Amino acid sequence: MLITREGQIEACSDEAYKKYKTPWHRTVFHFSSYRNPESGMEYLNWAASLRHDEDWVDPNDPDFGKLTNQALAAQKTIVLYRWWKEVRPTRQEPMEASGWSAYCDERRQKAEIQGFDLILPVLEEDETEEEKAHARQILEVCHKMELEQENEDTEMLIRLIKIRKHLWT
Repeated sequence: MLITREGQIEACSDEAYKKYKTPWHRTVFHFSSYRNPESGMEYLNWAASLRHDEDWVDPNDPDFGKLTNQALAAQKTIVLYRWWKEVRPTRQEPMEASGWSAYCDERRQKAEIQGFDLILPVLEEDETEEEKAHARQILEVCHKMELEQENEDTEMLIRLIKIRKHLWT
């Protein structure tokens, strides 16, 4: 089996076709490649374990036994990939997690009962100081969560930019 740096499977044995659940058209037409996340991760895991050995450096060299630049970049790529594919899609929506959506739904229902199309008249007229403080508190939590997620996104994008020369298309 030949897996390219991008995780594209170029040539496979029957065993590899089954392992990576190769599409039927790829088993018939062997001149095309396709992307496969499992094989890409397999390649990255292999690359992440590369060390300077006697094939590359003298055993007395200070880098002997240390991870190669390719290994370090592969480790960073694995972290980014997992964050993008597993962590980021499962994080909570700030509006839902903070309770702001539920609060707005409650206010919307109250406005409809009173005959308003919008929430604004109800917010100004009927809320006590405690209710207003509670709404501000919910909104502050929502804003804090949004800011944390925005900062996390920015940090990960910066990390992606820093390793871009090690990525292939």
